[in-house]
This record gives sequence, structure tokens and C-alpha cells, in this order.
Amino acid sequence: MKSDPIRHAVRRALPKSETGPARIARLGAVDIGKLADDALLRNEQVAGILNVPLSTFHALRKRPDFVRPVHIGCRTRWRWATLRAWIQAQERMP
Repeated sequence: MKSDPIRHAVRRALPKSETGPARIARLGAVDIGKLADDALLRNEQVAGILNVPLSTFHALRKRPDFVRPVHIGCRTRWRWATLRAWIQAQERMP
């Protein structure tokens, strides 16, 4: 059985999908010292701030005590001030 050279060429030309850590490293890099309180963050940025994988972030956001997102159209964003308050509340818990 002969292999199809065109199929192999196309497969080599297509970029490989990013893994979770690579995607967070590319999209989640945020300098939290420069963020304004009203800054809206993407999922990858919040996962990067929390230093958790994206899958863990999605499990975490389903918890009832987690920060409520801001919906802009079909996009979900997270306000930095409320996320920071949630992080500080977690630090105060025993």
C-alpha cells in the first residue's frame, strides 16, 4: 500500500496544537502590578495568575464561591478587582 505524499505534506505543514502550559505561557502572561482595577482578563490570564492549568481553572470557576464573570457578547471575562478580592479572601481562610 502506497502512502499519499500530498497528505503527508499537508500534515507536516499544519501547526501542531498548543498544549495547555504553552497556551497559558503565550496568552496568560500578565504583569499584575500594572493592572487597573477594572481590567478584564481572559481565562488563560486568570489561570496564569492563579498558577493553575486551564482545566483546573475551568473546574474552579464552576464553584459557587468563585468570582462571577463579566459577559461581553459571547465572551467571558474576569474583572481584576473582584479576582484579587477573592484571592485575598482565600488567603485569610484557615
